[in-house]
Amino acid sequence: MKVKVICVGKTKKDYLSKGVEEYLARLKHYVHVEWIEVQPAQRTKSARLEEGLHQEAERIRSHIRPSALVVALGAGGKEYSSQEFAQWLERSMVEGRQEIDFIIGGDQGIAPTLMEEACMCISLSRMTFTHQMVRLILLEQLYRAFSIIRGEPYHHG
Repeated sequence: MKVKVICVGKTKKDYLSKGVEEYLARLKHYVHVEWIEVQPAQRTKSARLEEGLHQEAERIRSHIRPSALVVALGAGGKEYSSQEFAQWLERSMVEGRQEIDFIIGGDQGIAPTLMEEACMCISLSRMTFTHQMVRLILLEQLYRAFSIIRGEPYHHG
């Protein structure tokens, strides 16, 4: 399986960048992960939110693979426990899914049109996290899911 994570903007906080690097390195033992950071839209007083989200959506779309299962992360999406997420991931692999593209929007979210195009939307929690933190949380949950699938002890901790 190949996983792609497409994010808007760079990971700015050093502690989050280090965490992202750590989990990308850990995930290499289970799956090929491609990490893409697209440029955020320029925010000016005259620019409308919809225009910025549209620009970001176009940048994201340019990285989505045609055969991938596209999963947007956002509030209101389906919530999973770590065990349920692992089961969903394993079921996707058994069903022959070879590519999953996860989309993480910027500080203004994801364009509604892109959300509609996604195969599904996942929420990592009913709590609100910054889009920067969501990157690390997603990678940790992917790592946890693969350890659950393999029956390894990490997920108990």
